[in-house]
Amino acid sequence: MTEPQVWILMGVFSTTIFAVIGVQTAAIMRVVRVEVGSLRTEMALRFENVDRRFAEVDRRFEQVDQRFEQVDQRFEQVDRRFEQVDRRFDAMSMKIDGLDRDVRYLMRREIDDTDS
Repeated sequence: MTEPQVWILMGVFSTTIFAVIGVQTAAIMRVVRVEVGSLRTEMALRFENVDRRFAEVDRRFEQVDQRFEQVDQRFEQVDRRFEQVDRRFDAMSMKIDGLDRDVRYLMRREIDDTDS
């Protein structure tokens, strides 16, 4: 083989190598694009599911909040009733103290009357 033939073979070989590399790179890029696209679709679906689940959790928390508000209202009613009972006990205590004072006064008066 002559030197020009060697150079031609080297040029053909390198051109073939670059062509194969170019075709393979294009094929790989197509595959990567398809895979990234399918991954994007799958991730979007999963994120939609996650968003749906979070919406459900939010709805349940709102229900729990409503129930807590109802419980708070009931506790406020119970507190008001206890305050009423407390006032009644205070009033009864004052009446009992007054009766106790009157009984002591009457007992002293009776004891003083029997001594004289």
